[in-house]
Amino acid sequence: MDTSDAAMPDDVAGGGHESNPDAVALETRNSLLYLANHSATMSTLSAACLFGWGLGLAGFIGFGSLAIWSAQRLVSRLVRLRVTEEGVHDDTGWYSPGFIAWSEVANVRITNLGFIEIDLVDEDAFLSRLAPLSRIRRMQWRFFGFGPQLIAPWGLAASRSEIFEALEGGLDEYTLRAVRRDAQLGPPE
Repeated sequence: MDTSDAAMPDDVAGGGHESNPDAVALETRNSLLYLANHSATMSTLSAACLFGWGLGLAGFIGFGSLAIWSAQRLVSRLVRLRVTEEGVHDDTGWYSPGFIAWSEVANVRITNLGFIEIDLVDEDAFLSRLAPLSRIRRMQWRFFGFGPQLIAPWGLAASRSEIFEALEGGLDEYTLRAVRRDAQLGPPE
C-alpha cells in the first residue's frame, strides 16, 4: 500500500492545502410531493371545518393558514438545509435556529421516531440566542425527551440517510480538523 504524499489527499498529506470552507456537503430544498400533499390535506380540512365539522371558523382559519403556509413553501425554492464544512444552516421550519457551527455540535443521531437529533455542547447558550417562540418549541421537545435541535427530514427533498450521513460526515471532518490543529500532527518542519 502506497503511503506517500502523492497517494493521500492534500489536507492529510500535510501539503499545506487548506480545505475549502465554502464547500457544500449537502444542500436540500422542500420536498415538492410532501408539500403538495400537505397543502391539499390542509385545504380539504379547512373546507370541511367551514362547511361541516364542529370546529367551524376556528378550524377554517387554522387549517387554512397551514394550507397557505405549505403552498407558499411549495412555490418557494429556497434551500432549507445546508451542511458545509463550517456547520449546519437549518431553515426547515419557523422554529429553526439558522446557523449552528460544528464547534457547538456534540453528536448527531436518528431518533426512534425518525427525527435527526443534534446534541449540543452548550444547550443553554444555544437556547439563549433563540427567539422566545422557538424556545417554547424546544421546551415541548424536551418534555417528550428530545434534545434542543431536531430536524424533520420527511419535509425535505433529500432522504433521511443522506441528511444524516452529511451531518455525521461534517461533524467527523470538523473533529478531525480540530484534532490536527490542536495537536499539530504531521512531520515537523
